[in-house]
Amino acid sequence: MTVTLRRARAAVAVLVVAVLAAAGARVAADSAARTSAAWTDDVHATTTVSLGTWSTHALGCVVLAADGSVSGKATCDVLGLRVSKPWDEGAGVGLRGADIRVQVRPQGVNPNAGERLRITVDLSKAPGMPADWKWSTSGASGEFTAADCSALPVMAFTAKDWAGWGQTEIEINLHETRKPGDCAR
Repeated sequence: MTVTLRRARAAVAVLVVAVLAAAGARVAADSAARTSAAWTDDVHATTTVSLGTWSTHALGCVVLAADGSVSGKATCDVLGLRVSKPWDEGAGVGLRGADIRVQVRPQGVNPNAGERLRITVDLSKAPGMPADWKWSTSGASGEFTAADCSALPVMAFTAKDWAGWGQTEIEINLHETRKPGDCAR
């Protein structure tokens, strides 16, 4: 065999190896792109849809106009909470009560035009509230209207008109055992 023939055979062999390598890489890439699971699981999800009034604030105070819309001009702030008088302290869990004061500062509110303060507070944050307060059976009464106690200890309520005249405190009588007429959970 001549040198030329050996070189030709070597060149063909290299070419064949290169073609086979390229073809193998292509087949591997194609098969990876087409790989899929042998099964698929159907996914079904459900949810509960509820209608209601959604608040634009978590905790705090907004001024409502006479038609119930949020006033664009007047403002109010919740300055703090305090327990003014715990009572039935020795009665034990489930039988206690407390008078809680919510301090608010309205600005630019016109109660004569029907503007009212809509306040949302977390009563569990009042200094002095017992950590073991039984919220599931609690109720509240006091100097407010249109109260929502469904999420106690978070309570939303509309203050009476006098609260719009200037900085004041609104009293909430909180009971671990609901009383007739209480705003309740």
